[in-house]
Amino acid sequence: MLVDSHIHSSFSDGVYSPQEIWKKVKEKDLGGWALTDHDTMDGVEEARRWGEISHPERLFVPGCEFSTHHPVVGEVHILAYFAHFYEKILPLLEIYRQSRFQRAKVMVDLLRREGYRLAWDELVMRYENKPLGRMHIARALVEAGYFSSPSQAFQGLLDNGGRCYVPRKEIRTEDVIIAIREAGGWPVLAHPVFLAEEENHRYVREWIDRGMVGIEYRHPRVSESVSAFLLGEYRSLFLVSGSDFHDAEGERDLGKYGVPRVFWEKFFEKSHEKGPRDCFSL
Repeated sequence: MLVDSHIHSSFSDGVYSPQEIWKKVKEKDLGGWALTDHDTMDGVEEARRWGEISHPERLFVPGCEFSTHHPVVGEVHILAYFAHFYEKILPLLEIYRQSRFQRAKVMVDLLRREGYRLAWDELVMRYENKPLGRMHIARALVEAGYFSSPSQAFQGLLDNGGRCYVPRKEIRTEDVIIAIREAGGWPVLAHPVFLAEEENHRYVREWIDRGMVGIEYRHPRVSESVSAFLLGEYRSLFLVSGSDFHDAEGERDLGKYGVPRVFWEKFFEKSHEKGPRDCFSL
């Protein structure tokens, strides 16, 4: 049974609660899943509790996803996984949360100049205490009748380089990797589409030296040819796979991506014995 290692809930920019995700995980006959909300661990305890009560036979992995900056590659996403305790990562998550809020405000102002009038106060109230991001804004644009889907709202407007796109605060990739390791977590490179370019692989080696332990080698945005290369080139790392599930648009991918549950169980076992840095070989 597969464990989907990349799923978002309503605690960040997903639309389903952890309880609803558990139901979908069971329907897809997955062996478990990892909650990897953007810049928050707020949904972890609810997800863990529902798993223990309703699905004790399935595996749950606490995690989150960080957006980082690299001077050459640009935006790089890092998944952070934890066995049990994640309190030491919370101060960094708060920095990210404040940065997201300020960025979203600027994007809404830019949208207003383009003729897309969103009520900022209503947006803040609706997503109170959540890491406000582009997906939330895109959904608000759909609800306001400007677009038919969030993906349409991104095209040329909110996507990287779009007219109302605002870059994130530049927090370096290596600094986040180090922070995750110091907090007792396992840093894993997410959906590395930029590794289609051969020269970018040198940065992976640098990140491994900083403490990165794995790569998300299969993902809806990663081509099969790149996935096959990653599987061969980085087989000594912890290679995960996830659907990056957020909403109904991602239903087709849920259940298709993941790694066998036994891989996660062995990784947990070895991490307890040796620490995550020495758990590469499964």
